[in-house]
Amino acid sequence: MESPLMNVKETAAYLHVGKSTVYKLEADGVLHRVNSAGRIRFSRDEVEKTVMDKVHNGWKSSRERELEREIARKDATIQNLRSLLYRLASGVMDGLGKEGLLEPEKR
Repeated sequence: MESPLMNVKETAAYLHVGKSTVYKLEADGVLHRVNSAGRIRFSRDEVEKTVMDKVHNGWKSSRERELEREIARKDATIQNLRSLLYRLASGVMDGLGKEGLLEPEKR
């Protein structure tokens, strides 16, 4: 029977990647380690769940997904501000006419 915990070498072999990739995936928050007697171990079940999740959702770290959500929120805010500025500019144009945009001394 296979052990429920794998060391870095076993995890790398299971994922068909190098050990440095396992360390990077752990540092990026993609894989979550289990401390067992002062050694790094990975739960076989959690690695399998992570792989299945990543197959369906992409291999992005939680930080990358967080940054993408933040960018999307900021893009939405920028679009809202552009819309507001356009409405304000349209209102100014309607109220002042083309001459309203000229400097005061040229009116």
